[in-house]
Amino acid sequence: MAPLPQLLTGTLLPPPGTPGAAAEAHHRIANNLQLVSALITGELRGLEDAGARDALYRTQARISAIAGVHRMLQGVDDEAELDLGAFLATLCHRFGQTLPDHRRLHVSADPVQIAGQSVSLISVVTIELIMNAAKHAYGAVEPGDIHVTLRKTGPSGLRLAVEDHGTGPRQMDGSGLGSILIEATLRQLGGQARWENARPGLRVVLQMSPGRR
Repeated sequence: MAPLPQLLTGTLLPPPGTPGAAAEAHHRIANNLQLVSALITGELRGLEDAGARDALYRTQARISAIAGVHRMLQGVDDEAELDLGAFLATLCHRFGQTLPDHRRLHVSADPVQIAGQSVSLISVVTIELIMNAAKHAYGAVEPGDIHVTLRKTGPSGLRLAVEDHGTGPRQMDGSGLGSILIEATLRQLGGQARWENARPGLRVVLQMSPGRR
């Protein structure tokens, strides 16, 4: 199995001035998660069971992606407002560079100003859904695209959709780590998810009300 790529690095839109405790926490969290990822790499080297290796590799990918989101938010306080649409576009561009050439990632996002804490939560769940589509929608060498859209809905609502045109609907069973992560994140955002048949493929739609301007 190939080593996990460095998914996301750098910062985006830090506000001027001295960062507060929350902004500094992003840096510490990213570094701690990278350490955990390195420990998992060590465990992978001595693991022969294919199923266990795949499970650990998926866990490592999630940890690396979450660390990347926090690294992009270095210098940004939780209450500082960011353009979620621009942030997701940059995030998906960087993550898309880690995917095979035949797995393209497309983003169409409205400009939406929301707090940095909500940007962090939405970014994590977006990457989780992209990873799920990248793994399950298509065969390993089968070409196929993944589409991410973000739209405003009413005065404070958001609609985020991650869609593929692969093998058809794949309802999460609710017991996996990915499902738990998505459900926990949506509870914090006051949102809900639904799985739709994209004919062909799967469209996961998240309706949220994180508060925005």
